[in-house]
Amino acid sequence: MKNLLNFFFLFLANVTYTNYFFLRFEQSDFSIAIQGLNNFSEDLNDLGLTSDLKLNYLFFAITVGFLITFFTYLLIDNFSKTKDPLEVLKYILKIGSINFSVLVIVLYLFRFFNFPRVDILLNIIFYPLIFTALIYLIGKNTNTNVKNKKISYFLLLLFLLLAFIFFNQVKSDSISTDIVVENLSSIENEVEILIPLDNQENVNCFKWDGSLNYRGCLSAIELKKVKSYSKNQVNNFVLQGSDLFTVLKSGIVLKNGSVFVDIRDRVSSEVASETGLYDIAFHPFENYFLLSYSNKFNELEIEKYVFSEDEIISNNTVLIIPNSTYSHFCGSLIWSNYFDSFLYCVGDLGIETLSLSTNVNNGKILLLDAKQSINSPLISDSNNQIKLDNIVAYGLRNPWNFLEYENMLIVPDVGNKSTEELNILELNSDKSIKNSFLLGWPIFEGKILSEDKFYGLKLWEDSESQLYDYVIENAIDPIVFYNRPAPENNRAAILGTLIFENQNSKFHKHIIFSDFLSKEIFAYDYQNDELFIINIPYFPGYMTAIGKQPVDPTKILLATTNSGTSEVYELQLP
Repeated sequence: MKNLLNFFFLFLANVTYTNYFFLRFEQSDFSIAIQGLNNFSEDLNDLGLTSDLKLNYLFFAITVGFLITFFTYLLIDNFSKTKDPLEVLKYILKIGSINFSVLVIVLYLFRFFNFPRVDILLNIIFYPLIFTALIYLIGKNTNTNVKNKKISYFLLLLFLLLAFIFFNQVKSDSISTDIVVENLSSIENEVEILIPLDNQENVNCFKWDGSLNYRGCLSAIELKKVKSYSKNQVNNFVLQGSDLFTVLKSGIVLKNGSVFVDIRDRVSSEVASETGLYDIAFHPFENYFLLSYSNKFNELEIEKYVFSEDEIISNNTVLIIPNSTYSHFCGSLIWSNYFDSFLYCVGDLGIETLSLSTNVNNGKILLLDAKQSINSPLISDSNNQIKLDNIVAYGLRNPWNFLEYENMLIVPDVGNKSTEELNILELNSDKSIKNSFLLGWPIFEGKILSEDKFYGLKLWEDSESQLYDYVIENAIDPIVFYNRPAPENNRAAILGTLIFENQNSKFHKHIIFSDFLSKEIFAYDYQNDELFIINIPYFPGYMTAIGKQPVDPTKILLATTNSGTSEVYELQLP
């Protein structure tokens, strides 16, 4: 096995095999793929390397394939001449050890966590068997005559190319986000499964590790699975009057279970990313609504739709914001009574330092109506820049599903490596005075202060002040925050939020939010500064949305995703 052609064939075989298992990882749950690629992108940013690459798992399959091939080529020799069964067993163990070591090291170094253990186990079991046979055949082929050797190489190359094409085709067929149905008028699968809750007198939640306003664990009354969506993910619930609009990642909005909007042809279908349809928001007095989504060019797009009853009359693009990282779009929309305008959010788009720059959209909550002006300082890399005058809040990472309530903006912000946070921004009763709110990312993550003091930006309106000091002095502290690695579980990516309004409930006027990874439900009493965890059973997969139940004020809706399927639950609160 000491020639370049043998190395190439073994490398191609390793890439094909490894890529197949990465595709199985993606198929198991989109969120795993998203988190792994985002972790790697964040590491590049931490190293000062802003990546414009459209990352996918083929890149890492090539990396793993090359390393395994290199060490195999280096350590395995003259295997085709071996006839002793004990030696053959040693070769199998050695080949398996090389694959296992390289795979585990690469997954750890690139922070690809939470891959399905079953798939990893299958990879480890089948690899030494398949590649022992392959290495033996390659070694045998080296010793054949020239004519037969060329035929063997041609057949082997053809087989590997066909296998690689087939596995990639399997990916596009098996994890497509399209809903394949004959009748799009109703695509919800109705189910009714009652989920038993723990004994009400002995409720237990995972230990808290975060802000000091945590008060304990409370019980719910009833949990019931009510709907499922095959090959799709629920991204949002929006209540408009008594109508429930369910926003699906693939590009469909359902109104009370029937298709209201279908823009799958315009929504990005990239799986290993945070792309998709994000939100819908209605004008309170006029017959139009807005949709936000990532389009086929990986841009955050907001569209306006004029409608009459349930018929769409026209649509046009309102805003387009490019994104080079496939992450942190945010995309949430709300109608603001305070500003008498729509508000929309943009995540930092994977470039964290721009969240503080007031001449770009990154890391902001913004007014869509530019007729109003909001004051903010000029923070940029040059004093020749023009600051935006529609910034409601800046210094955010990915403020997923913010809301307005009683002159408050309630803004959750997804953390990076250590902390998730919930912010409450008090809107000034004097509407003639409008200043932007500063949250502090990336100088602050929650209440953790970064040691990095240089961000390539300057506070131009006060040449005496350093940006780092300015943020420390002016950033608003989160009202709730919690650590990602907790004593008994892992938490990551705060999502929500809603105000629970039921005067007969102990949770009346509590802010309800959740955690994407741990799938815990939190209730924050902002009037008394008290935080509770609502005890619910374990869910497989991830939490993707929470919302109000349109008919019963005692219940809220929860959406989870697992293996490409979303399930919707009703949680009844006391």
